[in-house]
Amino acid sequence: MGFPVVAINSNSPEISPDDSFSHMKQLSDEKDYPFPYLKDEDQEVCKAYGATRNPQVYLLEKSSSGFKIAYVGAIDDNSLDPKSVSIKYVDNAITTLLRGLRPEPASAKPIGCIIKTTN
Repeated sequence: MGFPVVAINSNSPEISPDDSFSHMKQLSDEKDYPFPYLKDEDQEVCKAYGATRNPQVYLLEKSSSGFKIAYVGAIDDNSLDPKSVSIKYVDNAITTLLRGLRPEPASAKPIGCIIKTTN
């Protein structure tokens, strides 16, 4: 069973050109990410979800009333050194959901740069 994945860039290019959509899309292409990289043009997506950092993962679970957030936060416990990761938050949350259980933890403090917004 696959999970749809998208990356969304909410940064303002005026505030941080190095984090602009075009620059980050180029990095995404170079790394050959197998998912779409989208632009949050008016920064409404990050506001609606309360996103504050890059990256910040939102794992959504389908429910009878639509979608709800099952996990939010960091990908893992070491964003600087993949070889030193000891807790894979997103992997663990997905595995737990596939077993029909609630992820624990359901959130982890996102580690990364602050999203640069215009307001």
